[in-house]
Amino acid sequence: MSIVGVGCDIVDISRFECWKQFSQERLLSIFSPQELIDCTGTDNIIIPEKVAARFASKEAAYKAMSQLLVSLEYTQKTFSFRAFCKLVTVSYTTWEIPKLSIDINGLEQIINQKLPPITSHLSFSHEKVMAMAVVIIKI
Repeated sequence: MSIVGVGCDIVDISRFECWKQFSQERLLSIFSPQELIDCTGTDNIIIPEKVAARFASKEAAYKAMSQLLVSLEYTQKTFSFRAFCKLVTVSYTTWEIPKLSIDINGLEQIINQKLPPITSHLSFSHEKVMAMAVVIIKI
């Protein structure tokens, strides 16, 4: 396997404070239902640092995937961050290690191109005022 894409993103958590007031419909345009459950406190209010880390993860994944598409000489403008968000889900594996799942079939439909088998790796963190994520894509 070869690394074909690396993406990173860092965000200010305070930027996501106002997301507490966003409608469910607006949040679902970026996050899956399970991601929203994972980012909601016992008071049913979105936790900004958790939303920020997942948003950074999706940004980092978009950047890494963009590198892969460039290497495959993909030149169409149908690949957008907004569309990609619906195809990417952040969840946890054993020991709460973050996992990035990409709907490859959905992505292939958007770009109208077959992709090789892909493996992704994700790490994210948040501390006080910042959240960050790194994604590595391998084929």
